[in-house]
Amino acid sequence: MSRTGGLYTAAQRQVISQMLKLAASDDKRKIVRAFRLAEKITPDQYKGSVRFVAEKVKDDHPALLIAKHVTSKLSPRCRDAFIECLIVNNLLRGVDKRKKLVDSTGNRAPTTILMSPTMRCNLTCEGCYAAEYSPDQDLDRSQMQKIVDEGNDMGVYLFTLLGGEPFMWDELLDFTGLEWPEPIKIMQIPPPFVVSVAFALDKSGPPTASMLALLNKIVADMHADGTLTKFSNQFLKKDVTQKPS
Repeated sequence: MSRTGGLYTAAQRQVISQMLKLAASDDKRKIVRAFRLAEKITPDQYKGSVRFVAEKVKDDHPALLIAKHVTSKLSPRCRDAFIECLIVNNLLRGVDKRKKLVDSTGNRAPTTILMSPTMRCNLTCEGCYAAEYSPDQDLDRSQMQKIVDEGNDMGVYLFTLLGGEPFMWDELLDFTGLEWPEPIKIMQIPPPFVVSVAFALDKSGPPTASMLALLNKIVADMHADGTLTKFSNQFLKKDVTQKPS
């Protein structure tokens, strides 16, 4: 999404391609190998950070769960774009700009910039603020472009769109389709809004098997008697409790 140059060398591109192939696996050993490859093309001042994460993954740190989620749950296009924007661009393209920012201002650039082009939403969930906003409070495309440009100048190449619901912003598709040297990639994943009924249990306490069985029964009963359907229709304006036919 950068408006500047910064093409990778042929050798770097080869390493990046191999790294993405390894990252596509949920095998811990291959994920660790992907980080080892990333370390080889990382500037010296950041090698320690990459090595630190690799060791955490190797030791079954919760970071492994995050890595496995990225590699196995996201669509291939989304996964590759996420890895390239977050890791490759930050480590290769952004390093010099980030260093200059620290040297000139004493401030560090963020890993990602969160942008909310609109606070509007098509849902009216109880207690949520989004329904209170109107279209005239949206950001315009020039403001969004300014954020991207200034982020690139700091060495930031990963931008996260928040809301509200970003797809309520009329200019979203036009904004992401601008003819830049590297157009913004929309990470394409299944788009439905999902609401889960979840319970958090303290596993350090007494055995939770009996409690979990009871909670599962409660949810099953709520499903059977129409309670979940009622809540879904009330707050989401449609029934999302049934599997698509």
